[in-house]
Amino acid sequence: MTMTKNGYILIIFILAALLSACDAAKEKTVSLADAVAEKGEIAIIKTTEQAKDGALIFYDADLNEIGTKTMQYATLSDYFSKPFVYQNKLFLAPQGYGNSKEEDKILEIDLTTWQEKVYQIEQTGSNYCCANSDYIYSVSNLNGVTYLTRTSRADGSLKTVDFSDMIALYLICDENNVYVFGLIDDATAEYFYDSKIFVYDRALNLLNKVEDDTISFNTSNALITDDKVYFTCPLDKNDNEINVLSVLDRKSNQISQINLAQTLPWSIVKKDDILLISHFDIVTWQGAAGITFYDINSGESSYQALEHAVAQIELRDDKLYILGEDNLFKYQVDYNEKQLKLLKKVALTHADGYYICGLFAVKPK
Repeated sequence: MTMTKNGYILIIFILAALLSACDAAKEKTVSLADAVAEKGEIAIIKTTEQAKDGALIFYDADLNEIGTKTMQYATLSDYFSKPFVYQNKLFLAPQGYGNSKEEDKILEIDLTTWQEKVYQIEQTGSNYCCANSDYIYSVSNLNGVTYLTRTSRADGSLKTVDFSDMIALYLICDENNVYVFGLIDDATAEYFYDSKIFVYDRALNLLNKVEDDTISFNTSNALITDDKVYFTCPLDKNDNEINVLSVLDRKSNQISQINLAQTLPWSIVKKDDILLISHFDIVTWQGAAGITFYDINSGESSYQALEHAVAQIELRDDKLYILGEDNLFKYQVDYNEKQLKLLKKVALTHADGYYICGLFAVKPK
């Protein structure tokens, strides 16, 4: 069959339209990436358990929305642990649909270029992930067994260790060590919240199992420094609210406790030698909420109550950003007076079945 002149013209027209649409989409992506790279300050995650339809929503320093990156995954994040950001790259362990937790991938997203790398792992439904220069570490609990997986950022190769004497809830790492927090999986244990911290080197050799009889390690938030790991324990072994900030000495593997003025400590951020610790019942979304200033050198602390929910916090120099219940807040931080001053509040909207979580800094310092 011979194509007519009009047929050739139609094909050329269609190809030109497709190329134009691709160029427009590319230009839009580049412009959004440029906007985030130039003005980006903070971001949140919108997600749902019901559909592979999530988004990263970026804001400038004045909480103006400047860009959105769609993510075709279900359950990208949750309220319990802040997303892990390392060298301006975001690492996520999407779980998948709420009734199946079928996802077996780890995501690495460059927050400057928006380029995305996907790593295939062997386990589904990972609880959390963290990263250093060479590896990504993730944990999942399947059929009574906990899996700790190391994924190479260079070639995607995997190494996995498993254990059955602890249910892992959370982990944190740096260039040298991995700290896995969890509850003891033992029906004969005296308390439901008996727990341990497993300490590994970067090659996943087990170095230590840390226990403490006084508190529970039912934590989903920790902050690692050169010589300490600070972590929060909102409840004791009897499921009672406590006002303790726990500190693991990385050399001795001994744990000490710092008493705070308010119960239910949760997220931790740091500026020089000052820790800011949030307080809120993230399970019931009720009760008192506020921020503790804690001076590492002097041991002095000061608590400021807030009139709204405090789900997650992020610090950028002297600005504290707080994710509340469908609101995002910006506070001025006065480190000398140990006070916060509200600068701005914006409402966050989402469709039914979706939720806002996962507060993180775009250009961490």
